[in-house]
Amino acid sequence: MKKGLFWGAALLVEVVLLVILYMRYKDVEWRIFLVQGQQAYRYAELHQEWLAYSGGMVLIGLALPFTVYFLLGALRRKKG
Repeated sequence: MKKGLFWGAALLVEVVLLVILYMRYKDVEWRIFLVQGQQAYRYAELHQEWLAYSGGMVLIGLALPFTVYFLLGALRRKKG
């Protein structure tokens, strides 16, 4: 049961982090749209932040299937 609880909590944390990163990603994307072509330095700064958020989402997205796999494996062992 402890492994199932651990992997369930891990899955919840990953999903919450993914949602938070996506919200920040979209916010930065909107700010990039607002400054585009006006302030080159601010545009570059925002673009770097945007890339960091997208990289974080990719990393969490890559880890998510493994977390689901281990969660399902822990739940199957509990039933069996």
